[in-house]
Amino acid sequence: MKKALLAISLLLILASCKTAHQRESAAVHQDMRTIHNAFEYEDYALVKRTATLYADRGTRFVFAHYFLGRLYLEGLGVKQDTARGLEYLETASDKGQMHADYYLGMYYLFSDEKDRDYVKAVSIWSKC
Repeated sequence: MKKALLAISLLLILASCKTAHQRESAAVHQDMRTIHNAFEYEDYALVKRTATLYADRGTRFVFAHYFLGRLYLEGLGVKQDTARGLEYLETASDKGQMHADYYLGMYYLFSDEKDRDYVKAVSIWSKC
């Protein structure tokens, strides 16, 4: 009887954890769409505000790092900061965000002469 109660209790705990995880996943997915749509409609203040919340939570939210990298690298809604933009994009790229790989490669391929690095561009793209 004790084993059965313990098993039922464990199942209830696991079920509630899964539900909490599902709620978080749904919220993250919704925010990811919000960031993407805001970027498309050039609402860069909303992109920065929402993406910063996720970027501050760690590197597992690579989409946030990608969009912040784009904002800072291009100076969209923020003061242009190339170093900060590259840092965000490299974080996203290191975690497997393919859009960041593409964008970094394009940056190193077409940037001005001091930052142009064909070898780095090809190296980044070879990860894809």
